[in-house]
Amino acid sequence: MTDHSSDDFLEIIEDAEDATEDIKPENFWKILVVDDDEEVHRATSFVLKNLELLGKKLHLLHAYSAAEARNVLEKETGIAGIFLDVVMEHNEAGLELVEVIRDDLKLEDVRIILRTGQPGYAPETEVITRYDINDYRCKNELTQTRLLTSLVTALRSYQQINTIICSRKGLSQIIEATSELMTQSGLHNFAAGIIKQLSSFFSMSLDGLIAVRLQQLDGNENLNIVATGKKYQHLLNHDLKDLDDERILELINEAIKKQESILDKHDAVLFFGGKEQTIAAYVTADQMLPEPEKDLLHLFCQNIGMCSDNLALIESLNQQVYRDQTTGLSNRNQFVDNFQKEFDDHREGKSLIVINIDHFNSLVE
Repeated sequence: MTDHSSDDFLEIIEDAEDATEDIKPENFWKILVVDDDEEVHRATSFVLKNLELLGKKLHLLHAYSAAEARNVLEKETGIAGIFLDVVMEHNEAGLELVEVIRDDLKLEDVRIILRTGQPGYAPETEVITRYDINDYRCKNELTQTRLLTSLVTALRSYQQINTIICSRKGLSQIIEATSELMTQSGLHNFAAGIIKQLSSFFSMSLDGLIAVRLQQLDGNENLNIVATGKKYQHLLNHDLKDLDDERILELINEAIKKQESILDKHDAVLFFGGKEQTIAAYVTADQMLPEPEKDLLHLFCQNIGMCSDNLALIESLNQQVYRDQTTGLSNRNQFVDNFQKEFDDHREGKSLIVINIDHFNSLVE
């Protein structure tokens, strides 16, 4: 009789999972077990119960047919791995479900480990080549060690794919943010657009305020709040020193001093350093901020910094074109533009009075 004690074969033991445990997605790997055999579910649950892999515990979901599995996948998000039986409702139910997962549900990140109780029915080499799966095993060869090895390999692959997806999404968001912010006119609209883009970048709703360092005529530098969310709306157009929160003031000043962004659990100060003006954006959220890739965040901030320089340049050119350099008042170009707009909107009942001051240039010199 062959001794299998060293093989750690799965044992089927009655042991229900703790259904009362609070499942937090950031602390658990979601694993879906798809099999029409109740014993397989029980054995898998027993082996994986209370394990921690790659820094997270496991949370098992169960489906007893391909149709039921599809319903679970349509409702649940963030499933990292699937143990999938090949033969269920019919001989190719599992393989057809793989195609549904990839082609219909567009789940490219979830990793799949195929299991079969009928070795030889679907040749391993052909299945591995044709389908996007991580592993294909016969049930009778899935010892505890091999089961865990396959799962760890799948989870590592899931992490790598998610990193690529997040990077691709982040780069796309950076391009979109740059394009949109380049079209904004005026510092206030530009700053409000930054809060909107940051919410998209972090994939959550953010509140916050943006301070801009402005060079004053007396040589002193001042921080003005030029955009806010609802929480800080009463501070719009105020000096930053009017903010009654020492911690936020310290964070913003530290970011400007170090010229780098500062991220905490629930809030952050993003530094957008430009040559023409310095922008620091403080944002806060009710839930924990996800940690984006540092390189992407750095690129995001750099691009917005360049956008702010372009905006400053455009505003400077507008000042040259539409402001009298002697008095700082609107010049003839500004007058013609404003008059044309008013004339186009209201042609009736309009009068124009022209006042000429002789030797005006001599008087102001």
